Amino acid sequence: MVAPGPIPAEELRRFFENLPKTWKVAQAVGMARAVREAGHEAPDLSAQEAHLESLLPMLREFGRTASGDDARTHFTVGYILNALGRTEEAEEPLRRAFALNPHSPTIVGELIATLADLGRVPEAIQVGRQALPLHVRHEVVPYQLAALLHSVGAFAEALEVLNGLLAAHPDHQLALRLQRVIQEASPGGSP
Repeated sequence: MVAPGPIPAEELRRFFENLPKTWKVAQAVGMARAVREAGHEAPDLSAQEAHLESLLPMLREFGRTASGDDARTHFTVGYILNALGRTEEAEEPLRRAFALNPHSPTIVGELIATLADLGRVPEAIQVGRQALPLHVRHEVVPYQLAALLHSVGAFAEALEVLNGLLAAHPDHQLALRLQRVIQEASPGGSP
C-alpha cells in the first residue's frame, strides 16, 4: 500500500473555507434527527446525511496528516458524527479538538453535550468545571454546566454558575428559567 502524499495547499485552503458550510449542514442534520427521535416529523435530509458521511474519510485523513494540529478538523469530525447519531465515535475527535483548543466555547460545549448524551454526566461536569474559567462570560458553557449541576442536585454550585452567567447576560431567558427552577427546588424555596 502506498502512503498518501501531502495534501495540496489549495485543497487545504478550500477545506478550511468550507468548514462553516459543513457545520451548518451538520447542524441541520442533527436537529432533524433530534426532532425525529422526539417523535415528530422532520425534513428528509438523507442527501445531506450522505454528503456528511462522504466527508468523514477526507476529514479523518486531514486529521492524521495535513491539519492534525488544527482543532477545527477534529471538531468537525466529532460534530458530524454527533449529527449522524454516532455519539460514541464523536467523543475521541472532540477530546482531541478540546486538547488542541480549550479556549473554544463551541468545542467545549460540544464535548460537554456529547459526554452527557453518553450518560457520563460526572465527566461532562468535570469538563465544564475545567473550562468555566476560560468561558465564564460565554452563554453556552456556563449554562450547560449549571444545567448538569442541577441534574445531579448540586443546586448551590449551579446557582453560583448561573449568577456569573446572568451577570454577563442578564436577559438570558434559559438561565433565568433554570435559576427559578433551582430556587424552587432548594430547601425553603431559595438558595
